Amino acid sequence: MTTTEHPPTRVHKERTWVGQSIRRLEDPKFLLGKGGYIDDMRVRGMLHAALVRSPHAHARITAIDTSAAKALPGVFAVVTGAEAAEITNPMPDFGPAADKHVWRCLAVDKVRYVGEGVVAVLAESRYVAEDAADLVQVEYELLEAVAAPEKAAQDGAPLIHDALEDYTHIIEAIDTVSDDALRRKVALDEGMKAVADAEKEMLTTLNKIEESNAKDLPRFEFALKAAIDTTSDSEELSQEDVKTRTTELATQDLKEKEAKQAALGTKEKEEKKIAEKTADDGKPKRKAPSLYKAGEKPPDDKK
Repeated sequence: MTTTEHPPTRVHKERTWVGQSIRRLEDPKFLLGKGGYIDDMRVRGMLHAALVRSPHAHARITAIDTSAAKALPGVFAVVTGAEAAEITNPMPDFGPAADKHVWRCLAVDKVRYVGEGVVAVLAESRYVAEDAADLVQVEYELLEAVAAPEKAAQDGAPLIHDALEDYTHIIEAIDTVSDDALRRKVALDEGMKAVADAEKEMLTTLNKIEESNAKDLPRFEFALKAAIDTTSDSEELSQEDVKTRTTELATQDLKEKEAKQAALGTKEKEEKKIAEKTADDGKPKRKAPSLYKAGEKPPDDKK
């Protein structure tokens, strides 16, 4: 018979560090200012970049003047969106219609959101690059912005991507999401209505208890249980259903109490009979013999 040899089971040592304060190994270099960050890297021939970004959500680029930025000492290059499109490939496009438009690393003809890159400046230091970016002059023709998909789906809405011609795909997506959201809302409203009605019935019963007496507490318990039973069977809670169920539970509880009381009374009677029978054992009680003759009275100790 061939036996299979299994690798030995690895036994872990007790993890004494769980829940304990442990000395951090990486902290000293950061606390002493010796930490290494990307901004701290220095390589031969390295340049720093700064971007000129759009201050508008939707605008057409009409003119760009980079002459002042290029003339600043320390500047190696100033690249516009049109120049970048000639030397770089398009960026990955995830929609809304990747087959109809192209995303570029810098805006070419117009900007489509606030902060979109328009011009890139390369300089020997970050400070020079930022100063050169401030010298770039960009002229815009402002266009109407679209901040919500519902507005974009309306007739005559401005096109952020002219190549799309319309936003039919957005309308279809909105309809799908709206139908699903509507169904969810209806279901949620029905559930909330059932809960609200149950809470209302409970509060009504509680108020009656406070106005009457603590003896009505069992009735509140019946109403509470009835509300829970009714809501578990149906999404809608009827006040009449709660009352009916409350009466049934109250009647059932009363019958159970009467049955328990009757059983307890029968048991007490049986125990009493057994005790009486054990006490006299069925024999007449015997009187102690008298020390005096008939008619003779005992002496008076007080004399």
